[in-house]
Amino acid sequence: MFSLSILGAAIAAESYADYTIEEVQVTARKRAESLQEVPDSITVLSAAQIESAGIRDLKGVAALTPNLSMDDNYRPGTARISIRGMITPQVGDAPLAYVVDGVTAPSMDFINQDLHAVERIEVIKGPQGALYGKGAVGGAINIVTREPTNETEGSFVVGAGNGESVNAEGFLSGALVEDSLYYRVGAKHSDSAGFIENEVTGQMVDARKVSTVSGLLSYQLSDQGKVDLRARYSDNQAGVGYYSVVDSPYAIGDDVWSRQSSNILGGSNRELLELSGKFEWSADYGDLLFVAGYSEVDDLSFSDSDYTGMPSDFDLLFAGAQETQYGVKAYTSELRFTAPADHAVQWQAGAYYQLREVESTLHLWDDFDGVGVRTRDSFDIPNDEFIGSNLDPDFFTEYLYSIVDSNTSDAWAIFGQAAYDLTDTLTVSAALRYDMDKRESYDWRDVEGTFAKRDFSELQPKFQLSYDLSEDVLTYVSVSRGFRSGGFNEPHPDVERVFDQEISDNFEIGFKSDFLDQKLVLNGAAFHVNTQNTQYTQFNVETFTLENLSIDRSISQGLEADFQYLVSSSLRLHGGVGMVKSEIDQYAANPDLEGNRVPGVYRSNINLGAEYVRALQSGSELEFRVDYLRNGPIAWDLENSLETGATNIVNVRASYIFDQSRITLFAENVTDEATISDAFVLDYGYGRQPGRPRYYGVQFGYSF
Repeated sequence: MFSLSILGAAIAAESYADYTIEEVQVTARKRAESLQEVPDSITVLSAAQIESAGIRDLKGVAALTPNLSMDDNYRPGTARISIRGMITPQVGDAPLAYVVDGVTAPSMDFINQDLHAVERIEVIKGPQGALYGKGAVGGAINIVTREPTNETEGSFVVGAGNGESVNAEGFLSGALVEDSLYYRVGAKHSDSAGFIENEVTGQMVDARKVSTVSGLLSYQLSDQGKVDLRARYSDNQAGVGYYSVVDSPYAIGDDVWSRQSSNILGGSNRELLELSGKFEWSADYGDLLFVAGYSEVDDLSFSDSDYTGMPSDFDLLFAGAQETQYGVKAYTSELRFTAPADHAVQWQAGAYYQLREVESTLHLWDDFDGVGVRTRDSFDIPNDEFIGSNLDPDFFTEYLYSIVDSNTSDAWAIFGQAAYDLTDTLTVSAALRYDMDKRESYDWRDVEGTFAKRDFSELQPKFQLSYDLSEDVLTYVSVSRGFRSGGFNEPHPDVERVFDQEISDNFEIGFKSDFLDQKLVLNGAAFHVNTQNTQYTQFNVETFTLENLSIDRSISQGLEADFQYLVSSSLRLHGGVGMVKSEIDQYAANPDLEGNRVPGVYRSNINLGAEYVRALQSGSELEFRVDYLRNGPIAWDLENSLETGATNIVNVRASYIFDQSRITLFAENVTDEATISDAFVLDYGYGRQPGRPRYYGVQFGYSF
């Protein structure tokens, strides 16, 4: 993924001639504010930056953000996110809130998908529970999509690359009725045969095909009010579970792309549907907003479960094949009132509600022969459309082992925030939110024996004090709390059925500054996060279940900084660094682990880059970009027995821009650096999933 390290401030290509960094407006605190005046550590990417950097998904955004990472996991919907030392348990929720046009994503599946028709992305770091609620233990991502106007506008991009990769996307927007009814429609398609070959099957394990369509209707009721209706549908097919096994932790980084040896062809089919509506009303007394959304995902994934071509052997936990089925339906709404910005006290208050229903299954199938290439059709598996109580219970007797779970989350919250200028240079702000999350879980085959119920709730405050040292330097202190709901482990007499909610308390000091007539922007922050009941998922070999552990206390502390410098109207330098030390501080269940690093957290991430634009006499431009990314080291297990060192990635890009068109040659991971996106310890070795090798190609884009 290309890295455009615009960290803390943004600049569009057209501003080069002005030789200054433009002011950016954000809504990170749910009201419009200047980025450099918000006392939070925030990364912002505009539509122009997303396009010029070739950013396709959240992994590209994470590459630009200090102390944020995102890596692939078993299937696309279970990506591994870490932010300021807060991790993603495989059984549980993400460590951040993910909000698109005011609708909070109900599960990880809605986070890990391609970006489309985006106007702006804001990454707010540190616990944001006071405004964003449950799940925002490490931060929040706020995405705003493009709004149509009276002008008919559009663009399209087509491209091709190695791995038999092709992609195309475009959008069109304008007015159906001038000054009244507006529209935007868009579509995106990408297809790749893959880059990593399975030695046994001869097939590419990381093939991927994604098709997305979206639409917006916006009706201007009057000068004061409007209604928006949005829809998005996505169909995804991808390789899944392409792990390989090595016999030594020291070999975890060896030949990562050439040891795929499972004998079962796997894959994932995932469909996502998102519908939302928004009502806005502005008046002299303030602004009223109501947003409601419906989200649905169906996912079916099938793969080799021992990640080898060997026969099943349950003494070694070799099960053969596995199938996971996952479905989510969620309804989300929020009502918010915001007082006028010119009032002495700037305040807002609101209420939130979300109902989420999840059905999931895991089936293990036997492959005692382990000979030849096998697919899902090789096993006598019924072709039911999906999971749940519609299936005949006798269906499950055909499996060697199966886990079935139906669970619901019924959550509501109330919140408020206020800011007051004590003096011309000193501002105090406070926010408070109360969340209640009522959760239930059961296996519908044995409701009475497996039913579990628990309420999770928390009061989440946030206090900030900001001081203007000068017109160009802002300093701030922040104290905040975040909360992530607990949940339920798979039913087993030897496993705790309920795991606790997680609470993170953050203390942060930071600064924002610009110098040299807004040609140099430098921002930084230091933080200390104390987390109770850190959630971590591991496989229990005794019970053959995934178990979410609650580590009594972990501590994350670190630094982050970013800069951009316009050396001239043609040359811009940019960079950022994040450093975090995240350790297990207290763990009564296993004191020997105290002092170990929290798994899944990169110790540091660094990005440095330069962009040069050369104007030609014809009025066209040449644009060159080079970026360097360094991530790591990282520990993958609680014992810290499995670690990988830092990786170094170089990306380059060259574009010819003319007549509203752009031709781009690109190469990502130029040096073909071997990377690991996931790793874990097995009884019979060490599993790892490789990252993508070198990727290069050409793109053509046109805007009107």
